Amino acid sequence: MGKLVFLGDSVTNASRFWVEKNQGLGEGFVYMIGEELDRKEDIINKGYDGLTSMGLISKLSYIFDDIGEESIEKITLCIGINDILESFYKQIPAYKSGYLQNLKDIVKRLKDMNITKDLLIMSPFLFTDVGEYRMLKGYVEEFVDTSRYVAHSHSLDYLDLDQIFKKQSQISDFRTLTTDGVHPSRKGHRIIADSWLKQFRTKTKES
Repeated sequence: MGKLVFLGDSVTNASRFWVEKNQGLGEGFVYMIGEELDRKEDIINKGYDGLTSMGLISKLSYIFDDIGEESIEKITLCIGINDILESFYKQIPAYKSGYLQNLKDIVKRLKDMNITKDLLIMSPFLFTDVGEYRMLKGYVEEFVDTSRYVAHSHSLDYLDLDQIFKKQSQISDFRTLTTDGVHPSRKGHRIIADSWLKQFRTKTKES
């Protein structure tokens, strides 16, 4: 077994720099996955607050120089919410049009480093029932569609977190799933962890 690497923004980060008792895994879905698998020593959380897809590109070499390429079993990528927010609030079209190319570049760079053995892309998500986030619904759908397209066009595994949370919001009050419309609550993180684990275990059985 190798390392399970999680790349992303503050959703992935989940206070990993502040919660020392959790071995740098944060207190969100990454930590929950490590705990459930009893493999916390194999989990690497590389989430960064405020990270965009372009920002991740600039960090890739640093991240994998630190980890070591040979020891990786699986990479999980969840990036895009900050691209959505920057695109909408700053009205910078490059964030919107650049997201597709950035995701393609991330996949290419991982392939060039020979570390796309098992790459999972998880969609960005936003709770668009919260206040002014209602105006971002169309933006979110476009970014989610883009993440799905990149995953499928490169024959990568895909987890549609946006759709998962939409379905869950029909069962539970969406306010129980998020702390602010962007970041998941503990219950929200549990849903992400359970969804990831279900796919991971299914794929492990198949192989």
